[in-house]
Amino acid sequence: MNFHDVPCTKAPKATVHKHRDDDVFIYNCRGALPVYFNAELLQMSNLDSVDLLAIQGCYREVDTWQDTGDKIYLLKNIPWKIQSGQDGFGQPNQKTAPWLNAYYSKTNDGYLLRECAIPESVQNEMLVTVCGEALSEYARYRVSVVLDKLTGISSSPNFHCTVYNDTKHYYFYGKRHEHVPGIHLMEIARQAFYAHFYKFNKHARESVNLSIINFNCEFTNYLQSNYPVLIEVETLSRVVEGASREKHHLRATFTQQGHVACIIEMMGTVVGAKLFKKLRDIKPPANHTFSPICNEAKASILLIHINGDFIEGEITSISADMLVVRVPNFSDSIEGKGDYKFHLFTRHHGIISGNGVFDPSHARETNGAMAIRITDWSKASGAKFREFLKMDCYVIEPDYAVT
Repeated sequence: MNFHDVPCTKAPKATVHKHRDDDVFIYNCRGALPVYFNAELLQMSNLDSVDLLAIQGCYREVDTWQDTGDKIYLLKNIPWKIQSGQDGFGQPNQKTAPWLNAYYSKTNDGYLLRECAIPESVQNEMLVTVCGEALSEYARYRVSVVLDKLTGISSSPNFHCTVYNDTKHYYFYGKRHEHVPGIHLMEIARQAFYAHFYKFNKHARESVNLSIINFNCEFTNYLQSNYPVLIEVETLSRVVEGASREKHHLRATFTQQGHVACIIEMMGTVVGAKLFKKLRDIKPPANHTFSPICNEAKASILLIHINGDFIEGEITSISADMLVVRVPNFSDSIEGKGDYKFHLFTRHHGIISGNGVFDPSHARETNGAMAIRITDWSKASGAKFREFLKMDCYVIEPDYAVT
């Protein structure tokens, strides 16, 4: 798969909790690359020639100490030694001193690398000053897949991915935009948070949900659609409160052409999938009445009387245990008493079936309506019915309720 002529692998749908491939907006997901690792790790591995080629695309072999012959694999964009006055590097200045002091040790003739984890934002700053080879995002992703196969390699628990900005997406680009919409960036950040969470935590995909406690956005610049947008996610804090509760404070930094344009932070509570489903499956109070929302087709229903007669109608109002059905040419003189099998046809939830009984005492609409009190149905039908009430219906205000 390609995006803007660049090879890309979208995050799996399950990783970002989506049901459609075209709703996944991140690709080439990976962890941070170690700045270097011991060459012996490759010698003990069983990597094939393709994997070795991927490593050689990002790393070069370096002699650590000439007298021992030890070798490491070092990122091509990072210098092992920096000699003053060479490789385009002069004396430390206001821009170079911070990362020199943080990641290098001063020697008699320059500086020697001492840290294995250097943030990629810092690596990009270093490239401006010292000679190094810029690494493409795809090369970084490809080598990360290989390094995940090896044991004994340590790196920072930061997460990286690239935005898949589909400017024909049905939701975020219903109209044309001259920049990436802010609401789209919020959804992209949510997906990146999930991908980061599953990569660095013990939970299996879709086994838990990150229930949002707060969500804060800081937009410092517009992000254009015609340049790549890169994301780095990091965990700011993780708090475990007892055996069954943990909170994660995550931050996503969006950059384009080397400049930070957006920072989004989220505090989320880990909720098990079963509990999350239970919290959402709420039965509304019995005295609340609903009707299908105005921009949805009215739900149709087929009633089958105990004597075998069929009655077709349209739902006008619903409650947790009652269906009010408008029937063409219906009158009170029609025999409506008795038990019914009903099949409720909904646009998004399919057929919902159950059993009910005609209730002549229910205060219902005039103009040919009959009330069916729900007596029983399967567990699955009950769950679908509650989803229908939540997603496709709206409560009838008491002042507007028809009696």
